[in-house]
Amino acid sequence: MLLFYLMWPKPHHLPAIERRSWKELDYFGSILLISFAVLIVYAFQSVGIDSDRWSQAVFIAPLAVGVVSAIGLLLWSLFVERQWGDAMAAALPMNLLRDRVYTSAALNTMFLGFPYILIIYAFPLRLQVVNGKDPLISGVFLLPMLACTAIGSALSGFINGEKDRAFASLLAANSLMIIGCGLLSTLSASYEIEARALGFLVFIGLGFGMVVSTATMLSSLRSSIRDHAPAQGIMAQVRVLGGSIGIAASSVILSVTLGDEVGVVNSSQLALLESDHSREAEMQLTAIRGRYSDAFNTDMRVCTIVASVAILFTFGTFTRNRLTVAERRELQKLNEAARREATASD
Repeated sequence: MLLFYLMWPKPHHLPAIERRSWKELDYFGSILLISFAVLIVYAFQSVGIDSDRWSQAVFIAPLAVGVVSAIGLLLWSLFVERQWGDAMAAALPMNLLRDRVYTSAALNTMFLGFPYILIIYAFPLRLQVVNGKDPLISGVFLLPMLACTAIGSALSGFINGEKDRAFASLLAANSLMIIGCGLLSTLSASYEIEARALGFLVFIGLGFGMVVSTATMLSSLRSSIRDHAPAQGIMAQVRVLGGSIGIAASSVILSVTLGDEVGVVNSSQLALLESDHSREAEMQLTAIRGRYSDAFNTDMRVCTIVASVAILFTFGTFTRNRLTVAERRELQKLNEAARREATASD
């Protein structure tokens, strides 16, 4: 709150916001959007908690309702556009989906949410099982990645502050994430933490920070003034959706890699094995650590593939005639003024 208070723009810097009535809100579309976003994310997160839920109703039912809600949202948004046009604030403005640059950036963000959130989930788990760290310290070891996420975000803001360099920024960010995921797949099952792992996390953090900042900028510049809010909301939601699928995929990979002969173990079972210095316990502990390390490396190989697919969407953000940020904002103001005049004349 203190930062908001200190950094809030001066009155002459604030845009002229059009006040809209409650009857213009797309209530039905908003319900469909919430249903789609929440239920699909919930379905995959429930599988991430327990990989045996793939065939259970706790996964199938919310996923099915979520998919139906997504289809219904698309159809409803088309209907709203044709029936009411700008008279209703659509929950999913179709103009956004028709914009090649925005849609490409959204798909890129969704695919890169997969490796980033998966690493936040899987890397501390690996440290606990393979390297014997407690949960708190395992979380602390994510700081290089999280700090570099902030640095990458600031760096992208500086690069794109005046000129539109979104394509180059996304291309560089994707490349960093591919490199980071690929390098993390080479970690050994050594009990001692390899210092290079923290260096590899830096690539992930810088890349994702640049993606978030650039995608946020594109959401603002490629949408009309009226559509700024849904444009940012969609971009944030697809990122979480990609991450939820990533966590579910990691859970499945872990379950398959461990197999029935090893099985998933909890912290108390690990502590019991570590306190037992018998040869049998040491062999079992070594097997568990090796399997968890193999599962993490497989995770990272999958993340490398997903990030490689994501880089293809960056080419959809390339434009020949790039306006500067100031020119783009001026064009938005002119379009908004023209729309208001047209509405007033009607």
